[in-house]
Order: sequence, then C-alpha cells, then structure tokens
Amino acid sequence: MIQEIVDFCDNCFSPYEKGSSCDGFPLMTCENCLKEIHFRKDSTRQYDCKNMCYWYVCQDIYRYASEMAWLLHDKELGLRTRNSPLNICSIGCGPCSELIAIEEYRHRYGLTFEYSYIGFDINQVWQPIQQKVISLSASPGAIKIINGDVFKYYDNVKERPNMIILNYMLSDMLRNGQEAFSAFVDRLCSFVAGLPSCALLINDINRGVDEADPRYYYPRIKNQIVRKCGRDNVIDLHYHFVDSMKSFYPYGTQRAKSDILFTAPDRIVARYNTNTECHSAQMTIIKMKEHTK
Repeated sequence: MIQEIVDFCDNCFSPYEKGSSCDGFPLMTCENCLKEIHFRKDSTRQYDCKNMCYWYVCQDIYRYASEMAWLLHDKELGLRTRNSPLNICSIGCGPCSELIAIEEYRHRYGLTFEYSYIGFDINQVWQPIQQKVISLSASPGAIKIINGDVFKYYDNVKERPNMIILNYMLSDMLRNGQEAFSAFVDRLCSFVAGLPSCALLINDINRGVDEADPRYYYPRIKNQIVRKCGRDNVIDLHYHFVDSMKSFYPYGTQRAKSDILFTAPDRIVARYNTNTECHSAQMTIIKMKEHTK
C-alpha cells in the first residue's frame, strides 16, 4: 500500500504547474517550502499547495509510517492478539500516514481484527491523497475523513474511539498560537479521561527546549490524564530513535533501530531527498478502565 500511494503522488507531482504558490517557478522547490513550514518558527506558511503535499508524501511517508509502526508494535497495546474492534481517531491526519502504517502492520502479521478510522483535518488540500489512501485500503467502508473539529464531532455522535493518534500534529498546531494549543491540550486530556478505555499515541519531533516545541508538552499531557484517571489506571511509555545525522535527546527508551521499515526506491530517494531514518520522540498513554474522580 505504501508504495502505491507514493507512486500516486510521484505521478501527480507537476513541479512547473501554473497557479501554485510558487507559480511553477523552477527555483522554488517544494522542499524549500516544506523547510519554511517545518523549521521557521516565525513563518505563517501553511500546507497550501497540492504539489508540496505530493512532495511531502514522497519525502516523508516512509519515515512517518515506520515511526507509527513501532508504536503499534508495542506489546502493551496487544494488537498482535487483538480480537475486538479498534476504533481509531486520528487528529490532524494530513496524508494519513498512520492509517498506512495500520494497514501495512495488519497485512505483515496477518491480523484479522476489525477497525474503523476517522481522520480529522480542517485543511482540504490533502483530499486527493486521502481519497487515494481510502481507495487502496482493505476496508474502505470503515474509513471517514472529517474536515471539522474533532470534539464537536464526538459531542454529536454516540461512537467513541479506543485509540487516538496525534502524528506530528502537536508541532503543526503549535505554529498557530499558544492559546489555542493550550485549550486543545486541556480538551484532549478531558476527552481521554471520559472514555471507558483508550490508547493515546503521540509521535512528533524530538525537541522540547521550550514552549514552542512539541515534546515540552508530553509531561503536561501525561500528568493531566493521570490526575483525572488515577495513577493505577494509566500506563505511560516513552521512546526515542538514534539520529545518525545530528545530536539527539535520549527521551525514554531507545528504539532498537532507526532505519525505515519500508524499502524506498532509489528513484524516489534521488528525486525527493526521501528521509530514510526515524527521528521522533514518542509517547503512548493507555487508560485501562473507567475511573471517576
């Protein structure tokens, strides 16, 4: 599945297309636009160009899906022996790299548990990629993409997730201001505490120096959920990968290896400077049972 979505994005990518943000100007590569979003803290640039999104997938999807696969494989989640349905809520789903990881993981280990997936993202620029992912899925009827607020959605339906995924969502949301971000974190923790049971999976940049960095908020999220649910009802797990390219922070347990778990073709790596090593900081919080405090 992962190679099919990369091939789709590679075929759709039109670097000199007029009407894009760079208006097809040859010197304005998508990689430069992505660096502006990812590394310039003062930038207001958004994912606003379909070519940039196609490039993003070809450059990063192997890495992001690999990082998510490591989280899914943790024995505390018990996915290898699961029989009951998994109801997944992905907040800020973008190109749905976590859905790709789930599909690849189930296929690799021959797992048969049913699952549903609801991805939330207010940015509709990802729609062509999202629809292609759905079409390639083994369970397309179990997948929904909602272009709206996650909490408003669950306020109006009876269904509830038992797995919530934030895959590079915190770092993206932090760019839009502290007030909205803090309100989101508070609402998220209350939402998790109100569920009968739930696994919260967070995968993001391994950076936590100050309030502009995602890992800075990992302890706050964990502590809020523990206070609401009780220490005995919460398992929290923390991980990092070795970064062979630069210094890294040893957050929690070191993963056994950092190589991507999928083979990226040489032609894709050469054209898109594809990331072939995992670098994130990861936190899993498992609320085991109902608890009222």
